[in-house]
Amino acid sequence: MLPWLMERESTPVAEAAARFQLTERDVVADLERVAMCGLPPYGPGDLIDLYIEDGVIHIGPRQFLKRPLRLSAPEGFALLVAGRAALQLPGGELAGSLRSALDKLAAALGDGSIEVDIVAPPLTERITAAAEAGEALSITYWSPSTERRTERVVHPQHVFADRGHWYVSALDVARDGRRTFRIDRIERAAATGATFAKVPTPVSAADWFADAEDLPRATLRLDATARWVAERYPVESIEIAANGSGRPGDGRGSGGDVVIVTMAVTSERWLERVLLRAGPGANVIEPPEWRDLGERAAAGVLDRYRSTNRSS
Repeated sequence: MLPWLMERESTPVAEAAARFQLTERDVVADLERVAMCGLPPYGPGDLIDLYIEDGVIHIGPRQFLKRPLRLSAPEGFALLVAGRAALQLPGGELAGSLRSALDKLAAALGDGSIEVDIVAPPLTERITAAAEAGEALSITYWSPSTERRTERVVHPQHVFADRGHWYVSALDVARDGRRTFRIDRIERAAATGATFAKVPTPVSAADWFADAEDLPRATLRLDATARWVAERYPVESIEIAANGSGRPGDGRGSGGDVVIVTMAVTSERWLERVLLRAGPGANVIEPPEWRDLGERAAAGVLDRYRSTNRSS
């Protein structure tokens, strides 16, 4: 955002918000932090000269932001590894521009020997081929939450990796709805002989579980310190409870907002772990029997800790 604003020197907040798809409030909040940034030793002349007056952003030029980006060797290697991992995702072989850029980065780093190998479940290649060909599959899917196997006919749409697991987004024919299946839980995938017309849809991270309809729900109140829960885990709904409106289209508020989310719960033990990680920033609203689950889980951890210390 800063180079774009510096080119214009004076820009209406509304124009910046539209350009970066933010609310005006979010733009102002971000830029309030920018005014405190700069180079050590952070004297008056080393901070970014920025202020907002009458709905207009005024920013002065800073030469240190105009210098070309210089990556350290660890940063360069991290970027190279991430890029080569992306090339192995479905469709990655078509990324000619990315491949060319990575070759140049490897040459600049002086080491072209880095190879990245993403381990995928055995059925990944078969399911990817079916998605590309528009081939319907009969699958056996194991659900850890119910500990049972179900037989389904699916129209696979996209195969992707997210947070260490491989998924396929597919139309579940019997349920007439789109589901996200973890591929390592698919025990069998066989052709049905039927085909389907692919509908262009955006590829996204796993936004729902294939067995979610069978799972209990919990409604949580998340403050700013625990908002990561709504971003890390699939949620069925999210609404802002206080402190303003969110960014257009995504239902999420600004950094200080309290949000209410409803999510599928794979088990009580799983929800305990989420609440322990979130700390006092997350509170269960519904169902009533889980309202003190976080406190009970924390008390259990404390008891085990004390017991361990006494025994040692």
